[in-house]
Amino acid sequence: FKDKLDNFFETAGDLMCLANSKGYFIEVNPAFTKALGYIPEELLKIPFIDFVHPDDKEKTKQAMEKLSRGEFVENFTNRYKQKNGEYAWFMWNATSHEDTIYAIAHPIGRLMETQEKLHAKLVELEKMNRLMVNRELLMVDMKKELVALKAGGHANS
Repeated sequence: FKDKLDNFFETAGDLMCLANSKGYFIEVNPAFTKALGYIPEELLKIPFIDFVHPDDKEKTKQAMEKLSRGEFVENFTNRYKQKNGEYAWFMWNATSHEDTIYAIAHPIGRLMETQEKLHAKLVELEKMNRLMVNRELLMVDMKKELVALKAGGHANS
């Protein structure tokens, strides 16, 4: 069973890791190297918060606090810096036992890109909707003015 478990850890497509409460990875699977470009030794010697995008550090620290209280962290998203300097999005599930954190992350870059495109399209549609509503209101006002002019014209005849 241990061999099968080791094989699962080594071949999984998702990032799997063990970390300690001091904020260091203890062990990472090969998916980390594939996703981030760092060799395991680079990931193990630097506090993992140093890889986290600056905008995501606070919420990552809050997730760590939850883990330290024995709470399960589910569907937590943040960005990690890749060796090439770009950031990759991940969705994490993690739990802790004693001083060890057990975590699995799934890359969600495509999902986040799609979400950003959908948001941009929504903003564009809302803008178009406002323009259409304003146009309709203008048409109603113009119709009222025409009716008033027409009514005023008949009174003079």
